[in-house]
Amino acid sequence: MKSTCLLIDPCQYTHNYNNCLLDALIKKGQKIIYATTEFPYAESPIPSGVDVRYCFFYLAQIVGRFSSSNSLRRFLRIIEYPLDLFFLIAYILSKRIKLVHYMWVMFPTIDLFVI
Repeated sequence: MKSTCLLIDPCQYTHNYNNCLLDALIKKGQKIIYATTEFPYAESPIPSGVDVRYCFFYLAQIVGRFSSSNSLRRFLRIIEYPLDLFFLIAYILSKRIKLVHYMWVMFPTIDLFVI
């Protein structure tokens, strides 16, 4: 039975690294779930076989499409982040995922207590 790995990168700061890691894990036969946000600057191809969950910063993305205010978008990201983590933890517990790889945390203190 394949184990399920969850790779979490909320801000997608290192999408090239993520794609290489995802590709290597797929080649090793792992079942991968990738929890992230949409890459805002260009289309970022994800290796085939990866189950992608865009589960971070919905409101900030919507506001970013209609407003040029970076401060408003950042404020929304700060507000959304703990809520997004809460729902992701519920997902991890419901699916009983054993291996979680978390990259580029936004608020290490919050992440330490939540995850």
